[in-house]
Amino acid sequence: MYLLTDLLAHLISGYMAVKLMYLANAVGQLFLLDAFLKIDYHLYGVHVVEQLIRGQELLQTSGERGHLPWKTGSDRHWIGADSIRGQDWSHSERFPRVTLCEFEVRHQSRVHQYVVQCALTINLFNEKLFIFVWFWYVFLALITTVNSLRWLFRSLLPPSAGTCCDARARATARTTTHV
Repeated sequence: MYLLTDLLAHLISGYMAVKLMYLANAVGQLFLLDAFLKIDYHLYGVHVVEQLIRGQELLQTSGERGHLPWKTGSDRHWIGADSIRGQDWSHSERFPRVTLCEFEVRHQSRVHQYVVQCALTINLFNEKLFIFVWFWYVFLALITTVNSLRWLFRSLLPPSAGTCCDARARATARTTTHV
């Protein structure tokens, strides 16, 4: 009997250690991306949700039905939270979409240097991708935490605690149905 409970204790502690490693991995990935991107990434999803909520407030305060107060003129690009906020699609705090590019063009043995405005369209995709990745890691961390706590409480409670309450509830249900 002692060998069985000792083996069960090792099994529970090993399983919980693996679950803690899963949680550390999910949270560590957020901070690793923060160090890689250097953009305060560990709170990126909170910032995006905050922007969306502000956009919803604008939508609710709109007087006319169908009239959006920030959708005027050439600002009709619906690309993410920046558009909901009413900013131009080319502006993003963390993933710049427009930059200046320098070109050298040879024309008749002379080199002409030009500075032009370039659109970084891949950053539109990168922004959406990193928003998804942030929410995915937070979801994994939450699910792992909830599952670990649930499993820990189930393993620490004696097996008779739950069955005693279940047996009493069944007995009470039988006596109330016969009356």
